[in-house]
Amino acid sequence: MLSWVAEGTGDCIISLTSGGHADDQHKWNTECHDGEAIIAIQDTGSDFQGFGSVWCRFLFPKKPPSFGLYPYYPWCNVRDISLREYYCYDKLFPSDTYDTFVTAMSSSQYYPGGISVSSSYKCCRLPDGYHFDYRRCEYRYTHDRYGEHYDNDQWLVKCERGYIMTGIGQAANPWTNALHYTWIQCCPLFYDPMFVVPHPPSNKTVQRQNITTTRQTILANSATAPPEETTTAVPT
Repeated sequence: MLSWVAEGTGDCIISLTSGGHADDQHKWNTECHDGEAIIAIQDTGSDFQGFGSVWCRFLFPKKPPSFGLYPYYPWCNVRDISLREYYCYDKLFPSDTYDTFVTAMSSSQYYPGGISVSSSYKCCRLPDGYHFDYRRCEYRYTHDRYGEHYDNDQWLVKCERGYIMTGIGQAANPWTNALHYTWIQCCPLFYDPMFVVPHPPSNKTVQRQNITTTRQTILANSATAPPEETTTAVPT
């Protein structure tokens, strides 16, 4: 297993405050480019009720280039923070969501004048050979122990070198009931083409529950459904 160290040779800062394009052809008001992933978020004055910029870093030099063709990553899914989908990984759908990371943020507010409130974000599968070590994931909080948020012109909510953003949390202020982004999850990246991803611990339980539900549905339907036609093989 090889540990991959990111040197940040292609970093770029993308602002969300312009809101992007308010039409059906532009689903994401900010999105990292080919070979990049989000590693940090920044807010300058709203106590992280929204955030104004994201930091994209070039991390996959072994990824075949898309030569500007979109999409940059072939396997992606959308997560909704308002539905409490705070992580790219979903234990109910492990095969579809393992080794996925944040590449884009959307917003329902266009030209909000300072901050952008995002409800959904895009997670894409790592390029071939790249993987996450989920045992060493970390959290970067947007506030201190007293609840004071790090709304600043500096990048204070940022993953360490070699880590990628794989989730974002949101919670309501107990006094004002306003929603604030409270943390981002960062997971370490490594490169090993021979690595085989093991099933997560809950995978068998989830599969067993799905199988039980499916069997119950089949039994319920078979009680009212007409019998299927059967054929008997004639020996020759």
